[in-house]
Amino acid sequence: MKPRFVLASGGNAAAVMLAGLVSACAATAAVAQVSPWLPFTGGDAEFNALTDNAQRVQGAAETRIGSRTDAGAWELGIWRSIPSGPFLSIGQLPRVNAQTLDFALTYDGDVSLSWRVGSRSVTTTQLGGRFTDIFIRVQSAGNGSIALSSLQFNGAGPTAQLVASGAGTVNYLRLSNGSLPFGAFEIRGFETLSWVANDPPVNSAVNAQFRFTNIIPSPGACVVGCLAGAMALRRRRG
Repeated sequence: MKPRFVLASGGNAAAVMLAGLVSACAATAAVAQVSPWLPFTGGDAEFNALTDNAQRVQGAAETRIGSRTDAGAWELGIWRSIPSGPFLSIGQLPRVNAQTLDFALTYDGDVSLSWRVGSRSVTTTQLGGRFTDIFIRVQSAGNGSIALSSLQFNGAGPTAQLVASGAGTVNYLRLSNGSLPFGAFEIRGFETLSWVANDPPVNSAVNAQFRFTNIIPSPGACVVGCLAGAMALRRRRG
């Protein structure tokens, strides 16, 4: 439906124009669709630039090599911020070299998140808030690699994979909901974590992270344009 504009005089014109433009922006945003599995080649530097050095991260879920056992360092975690916590929930996940485990990441559309890999899971009800983008990040080491496969968003649409192998390799995928916060969703897939048998890495040397964040708005965002147009109209009629 096209926005309707009503002619007005004096100072009311700017208000009417602003209302019409905001209505048009809202109508456009309301039909935004999730764009899954967008290539993201800028790495950590571009991620930091888009998220004000991760200050806009509302939380993150991580699977990592840890200590590979039911004791010692953790293998599953949910964080409030990047890169060092505070932790909201952590758990153990005994690992077998090159074993493939299914996973499910379930979000309620507000501040609750459940993160399951294989038979182990961690949960939180304390995410920082809602978010418009999900950045999936994998990191490998010279003695370990990780692969996420058959990634699927809400059980529909295309699947994707994301792999990191070799010393210091970092790769990303991005899911975007435009300028709108995500509603409830589930991401499913499979994780395979491998290491050199006689020299396994530890802790987060090999890991995958799902980072839930808002990005810095573009200067050309719709609402900015709406406000600028209204103010220009007011100045002309002033």
